[in-house]
Amino acid sequence: MDAIKIPVVELFGNTIQGEGALVGTPAVFVRVFGCNLNCRGFGMPKGELSNEADEIIASPEFAAAKELKDLPLAKTGCDSYPAIMPQCMRFCKMYTPDEMADEILKASGFKPRLVVFTGGEPLLRQRDLATVISILYNTFSFREFMFETNGTVSWEQHWLTENMPDDLHLWFSISPKLSTSGNPRDKAINRDAVHSLLETCPARTYLKFVADETTPVDEIVKTVAHFQFGTVYTLPVYLMPEGGVLDDRSRKNAQYVADLCWKLGYRFSPREHLTVYGNAWAK
Repeated sequence: MDAIKIPVVELFGNTIQGEGALVGTPAVFVRVFGCNLNCRGFGMPKGELSNEADEIIASPEFAAAKELKDLPLAKTGCDSYPAIMPQCMRFCKMYTPDEMADEILKASGFKPRLVVFTGGEPLLRQRDLATVISILYNTFSFREFMFETNGTVSWEQHWLTENMPDDLHLWFSISPKLSTSGNPRDKAINRDAVHSLLETCPARTYLKFVADETTPVDEIVKTVAHFQFGTVYTLPVYLMPEGGVLDDRSRKNAQYVADLCWKLGYRFSPREHLTVYGNAWAK
């Protein structure tokens, strides 16, 4: 039987985690292909959906592109469209868990680093990624791993987490998709899935919302309340300014989000990877 291959859009090191609870931590990022949501509403007037990714894929520029770095960035809809559009599979590299572990080791500079699995939705590939975690922990002494997830997929890899060593730290950064994403709430908000992540790693699971002045604050508050599980589990909440380009608008929005954090008692998350590296695909 052929070994299972994991489609990867990007795998790169020499960077930092720029947002959330581990901001500033040297990291290796693995962007896995595949998602169960389609966030066409981002950056669009209320009720409208973006066709920008479709237009990019239909363009001569896309047809001529040979690598991911040749693709334009999307300003509306999902900014990670190469991780969700089937036509972008040709840019993916395919790894077995052992091959991925070796590539992560190389990208880390042969030092244990934080490994961030993002997407798309990386928990759709959790079985194989749990195997990668096991290899990196047992063979190369990696200790810190994070899944950047939309919170709709439950954790099922109990073989890894039921007897997880005390020095293996698993993080879940949950970014629920609000109505501004264009996804229906009954598809984008899954309380059972979030509960499964909390039960797996209660101390290292948090919520993170991207926000600007158009984001419905009452919907954030409602969603946060939906994901609180009494006195047993209390989720920290981060708000992060929307925007992939540093300009006057983004700076003004950062101030708005910081003020909103003060008002609501949430935590502010910067986007330090944009400050340091700008918005671009991995080279």
